[in-house]
Amino acid sequence: MNIPNIPIVQIFLAIISFIFILKFGKEWRFFEKIKNLKKVLFLTLFLIILFAINNYLIINYDTIVPWKTKYLENPILPILISYVLGSTSEEIIYRGFIQNYINNKIGTKKNRIISKGNWVATSFMTLMHFGFFAYFDLTFAVTSIILVFIFSLVSGYIMDKTKNITIPIIIHILVNFTHYFICLGVLKNYI
Repeated sequence: MNIPNIPIVQIFLAIISFIFILKFGKEWRFFEKIKNLKKVLFLTLFLIILFAINNYLIINYDTIVPWKTKYLENPILPILISYVLGSTSEEIIYRGFIQNYINNKIGTKKNRIISKGNWVATSFMTLMHFGFFAYFDLTFAVTSIILVFIFSLVSGYIMDKTKNITIPIIIHILVNFTHYFICLGVLKNYI
């Protein structure tokens, strides 16, 4: 049996996420009907378009080449599994735990568009993506960090409004799939 090459860090995050679900998951609405579905779909489409444009520009104009080859060398399954595990784990940690914890301890004001918990979770998520500076040219690292910041604020906003962690998880997975398929499409000359 061939076991996919999934990074140890993502497996660790998945285990931590599972523990968070057991401890804090009672307050999350996993599969409840989505309120403001049109708004959520619009925000999702907006994020996917932003990331698609950024990823297309990176793959075509970034001069740091070695990271690009992983999309041609590695089988699809491990990358997709790691994207699903990574996205799910990040959302459970940032939205499900950090954002909810801060909001529950400090409280949220009804007239605030972005909660304090969202600001804290967004700060952590943005900081954790500073590794882009090791993989991309400076311009693309900065644009990618800005997009992570925007993405995190929007995911947090959706989490605050719907209390449904499934939506940010699905959006995160879609954004990561968009990244993967644009990179693969450009490298294989489909795009």
